[in-house]
Amino acid sequence: MLFAVLVLGAGSAVLLPWGGLASSLLCAVAAALPAILVKESLGLRPLSSLLATGAVYALAYAALTFVVRAARQRPAGVSVLEAQR
Repeated sequence: MLFAVLVLGAGSAVLLPWGGLASSLLCAVAAALPAILVKESLGLRPLSSLLATGAVYALAYAALTFVVRAARQRPAGVSVLEAQR
């Protein structure tokens, strides 16, 4: 990346998809919250806690990324209900 910045004169804003990286980070953080709540509230043994927490995190992350991707693909001004027709 340093090569591209020096030779091409392109900034890091051009080289990396900052919007996509930021949305991935927000989805990851938001998916961690229900996973932490499940871990703390159930009080399971370590292996069971790992499996339950991992499943909750995976489901939450998948759902959040699906919603974000669907929102990006939907044209501006179209509501969710109209897009499902």
